[in-house]
Amino acid sequence: MSHSEIEPEETQLYTPAMMAGLLRIPVQNIRRWYRMGLLTSSKLALRVPYFGFIQVQNAKQLASWIARGARPTDIKRTLAEFASRVEHRSLTELDLVIDGRRLLLRDEGKLLSSTGQLHLDFDSKGTADADAESLDDRATVLRLHPIEDRAINIRQTHLPSDDEVQQWKRDDLLQMAEELEDSGQLDQAIEWYRVILAKYGSSAEICFQLAELLYRCGDNSAARERYYNAIELDEDFIEARANLGCVLAETGQPDLAIAAFQGALSRDDRYPDVHYHLARCLDEVGQPTAAVPHWTRFLQLAPQSPWADEAIDRLGRV
Repeated sequence: MSHSEIEPEETQLYTPAMMAGLLRIPVQNIRRWYRMGLLTSSKLALRVPYFGFIQVQNAKQLASWIARGARPTDIKRTLAEFASRVEHRSLTELDLVIDGRRLLLRDEGKLLSSTGQLHLDFDSKGTADADAESLDDRATVLRLHPIEDRAINIRQTHLPSDDEVQQWKRDDLLQMAEELEDSGQLDQAIEWYRVILAKYGSSAEICFQLAELLYRCGDNSAARERYYNAIELDEDFIEARANLGCVLAETGQPDLAIAAFQGALSRDDRYPDVHYHLARCLDEVGQPTAAVPHWTRFLQLAPQSPWADEAIDRLGRV
């Protein structure tokens, strides 16, 4: 079958992995920004968010701000504080100025803090007098919540004791784990996720997030077990099934990987990532004919995916 004979779906939507591939950023960033509410999905199917092209552009803008030194938590808080000014506007329409830990909004020719205080726009004027500089210094644009002040101290020392853990709420523990993850301290983040599981019991979502970190740290065996845990807790957790299949394929267990992918598709045949991974796995075990319908279905669902060229190339070999 030629590519021209493949009828695409009417509207292209992007899974987190597809969006990450387009923007060349870790897929964990997309999932984190979605959980924080910085990205909005067009639909949600079996826990998998699907994003339209506007959200792809928003993710690109977020990545740009973060690359310039902003933290996701600070972006979220600042956007909330600017809510009356940024409502109904996409992130690509916003001009946030990053000044150390502060985020300012350039709007209608003015540079403003979230309190509405006017700041000198160095980028547009290039010079500043002493009075304007002191006014800028007095402004407090970003305020750390108590949990963040406490988290920074703990991050520099150790996990809390059992007695200290009892004083932490689940959301506080989760915020700590995610901030450690954002800062690249993956080993410490893993321990905090384990504290959450120990204190609050099994959770499919936490098992999944822990599996992701273990995989990123190269502990495929532990990651595999946590993906299994997530699926045991929620049989329809299709992203866990897909990621389990990827781990099994990477660890030399293609038959089990194929079974995991097929299990995912039995829940949702419209998840393009799984068709892609299953087709690759079938090709690699010498079953290119069996892979054809999955390459074809993948191109129908995701013709603009960053993996589309590979699918077209593979179909051309059959």
